[in-house]
Amino acid sequence: MEEAFKVVTCICAYKKAEEMNDKLKVKGTHSEALIKPLLERLDKLKKAWQELPKEVKSENNPFYLPIIEDQSDYQVKVEQLISFWKQKVLESVQLQPGK
Repeated sequence: MEEAFKVVTCICAYKKAEEMNDKLKVKGTHSEALIKPLLERLDKLKKAWQELPKEVKSENNPFYLPIIEDQSDYQVKVEQLISFWKQKVLESVQLQPGK
């Protein structure tokens, strides 16, 4: 039962991180200072996902929601965002003069 609640919490955290991601993309930012908080949030989220079971059963589980079935998709999306923004940080460092 507790696992279902944690999965839903992680999905909500992903949605919030996705909003931050979208705002940064719209601004076209490559500033490490702006990207770092998003990467920190995504890393925490990745760790939280790793502590959860791969599958949460719906039987006798009042906290179970159908969106939980998509948890592996959300985990992949977190990994993709981490990779994308780490690449942007690397690019911004390479573009800075004197580095």
